[in-house]
Amino acid sequence: MFYGNRKALRQMEEVLERERLPHAVLIQGEEGLGKKTFARLFAGEILALGREEGAKAHIRDQVEREAHPDFVSVVPEGGARSFHIDAIRALLEGLYLAPNQSRYRVYLLAESHRMTEQAQNALLKSLEEPPGHVVFLLTCDDGASLLPTLLSRSYCLRLAPVGQEECRQALEEAYPGETGEALERAAFLAGGNIGRAGKLLTDEGSRAALEQAFALLAGAAQGSEYEMLAALAPMEKSRALAVAGMEQTQRLLGGVLREKAGQSAGEAPKEVKQLAGGMSFPKILRLYDGAGRALEMLNGNVSQALALESFCGGMFGTKG
Repeated sequence: MFYGNRKALRQMEEVLERERLPHAVLIQGEEGLGKKTFARLFAGEILALGREEGAKAHIRDQVEREAHPDFVSVVPEGGARSFHIDAIRALLEGLYLAPNQSRYRVYLLAESHRMTEQAQNALLKSLEEPPGHVVFLLTCDDGASLLPTLLSRSYCLRLAPVGQEECRQALEEAYPGETGEALERAAFLAGGNIGRAGKLLTDEGSRAALEQAFALLAGAAQGSEYEMLAALAPMEKSRALAVAGMEQTQRLLGGVLREKAGQSAGEAPKEVKQLAGGMSFPKILRLYDGAGRALEMLNGNVSQALALESFCGGMFGTKG
């Protein structure tokens, strides 16, 4: 079952009803929304076209296990721009081979925002005169990282976070041993992002970043520089911790802002309610913007010391 995203599911159904499928489909959305899961679902439906109902379930299962002969999945390893032209060239070698069992051959190119410009151009060449039996499914955190010409040749759809209750239901199915309170808390703090909520339940690093964010904002609410500096100290030692900490701080501030405005989709955790009650709207907004600026600096390879200093400058000067 794929939770939420009814618009994207309708778009998928509309594409499947076409006489001719698009040669490239781009599935966009932030990390944790299930883009690869959605892409495998899409691939299973494509490869099951024209087959009897009894065979469709088997085909979908094969795709889910990445065991279907007409389904090829490529997931890059490494960080930004780690999806190189050699991976695309190797993929394209078998592009004109006829499908083994289905009408189509489907290629899943996960995390295509990591493609180098050369890799994207190599893929573009294959999209100029593609074989009729080929469909590329690309997943991407942000389409702005792709070449405009690649975007223009792709059918684009976007995934979004689900509602808090639907997120809780998904977590309950995936983590039956967790308490209802833990599930509600994770669903709220992840903003309906099921993958991110799952990490808050299971990943020690994600939980640590969240606790640092709570400590940081508790210090800000109380005007305690000591508590704020203590929360920031671990981030100064590691860029990865600094990025994770600032990302979580900005997300937490978004939840605090919604609670302050009375727009929370569900019951907020007590710590969020306390932060919302202890800070003014201007203060929350300045802190949110400050976290965003610090993230831009960190992603721009500015040292974590300078990025956190920039954030602290805004925090220490923030009153109310």
